Amino acid sequence: MNKKLIFCLSGILFCQCLLLSTHKSNDRINLKALEQHITNLMEKNQIPGLAVGIVKGNEIILQKGFGYKNVKNKEPFDSTTLFGIGSNTKTFTSALIGILVDKGKIKWNDKIITHFPEFKVDDDYYTHHLTIEDLLSHRSGISGWETDKFWMDFTKNREEIIKALSHVKPKYDIRSLYDYNNVTYIVLGKLIEKVTNKTWEENLMEEILIPLGLSSSFAKKYKFSPEDNVITPYHPTKSGNQPHQFYDLSAIAPAGSIVSNIKDLNRWLMVHLNQGRLAEKILWTEKIQKDMLTPKILNMNSKHRPSSDLCNFFSYGLGWFIHDYRGTLVAFHGGFIPGQYSYIGLLPKEKIGVVIFSNLTGSPVVKPLMYYIFDQFIQHHQ
Repeated sequence: MNKKLIFCLSGILFCQCLLLSTHKSNDRINLKALEQHITNLMEKNQIPGLAVGIVKGNEIILQKGFGYKNVKNKEPFDSTTLFGIGSNTKTFTSALIGILVDKGKIKWNDKIITHFPEFKVDDDYYTHHLTIEDLLSHRSGISGWETDKFWMDFTKNREEIIKALSHVKPKYDIRSLYDYNNVTYIVLGKLIEKVTNKTWEENLMEEILIPLGLSSSFAKKYKFSPEDNVITPYHPTKSGNQPHQFYDLSAIAPAGSIVSNIKDLNRWLMVHLNQGRLAEKILWTEKIQKDMLTPKILNMNSKHRPSSDLCNFFSYGLGWFIHDYRGTLVAFHGGFIPGQYSYIGLLPKEKIGVVIFSNLTGSPVVKPLMYYIFDQFIQHHQ
């Protein structure tokens, strides 16, 4: 890691400590006013359906659907309605890696080839020096745009996608900059399989979904029946919102395949807010939680960054975006699939978690609503 990057990240960590020690938070939120705000946003922006979850520590503050999961049939969106969470799946893959670190089976900075000898890119130096942490934080130097083509035609399986990497020349120096990459998370899924002798899906089920009681969530190949409580995706067109295909992303499972609902995702946020614990269950230690939410690479020009007057640094950790906001710290991720759009976010110090989902491509209300809800809990200095 070069000296400039070390200096920048050291400054970020100092700012984190300073911010977390000086802000204040509000404990109350006017739910009636919030729900009216959500309804107004949906009407103004022609959003078919929206689901919102808010937790504080171990308490559920809001767990509710708004509008319709299917507009034509006037079927309401509720807290158990299923949807694809897209790249929010990466927070689960990062946690699975963290669990293995906790068990002493791997280290964050282990070389990929140590546990997955078949891993290869078209550059021997990268093949032999890329680490688990590099892939988790999108600082591998491998272009995400160049590798997404391996899976976006939905014709290749996981092994074929990983094999295609052997013909890719990295575009940037290792750890020199952030470049979001889905395929490297598929590699991490295969590494998990190599270490445990179980599939990524089996690890997900045994280490996270069953212990946390996320009974509605899964990552297997999608096959919905008419009676299933699942959203209809919509895509905006000149003639209005039109139904869209529900994409099966099982081929890139560790990067974006999980199907879940607001009820389950509220519990997923709780375990992060409680340092890897929920009720009597301990999934990972406080150190692992801290590792996941520690910045690893700057990404100051991100399209996800709030306005510069509210955010001084923007970075990516281990499966989470991390930045400051109104004098406190935010960790979040997004999931973007045609017809499905979601955000999950944490205010770690305040122990606030928010999840928002819309069944509309690129829904313009999801991200602003997450920060609007954050604002209700943050009392920043004037």
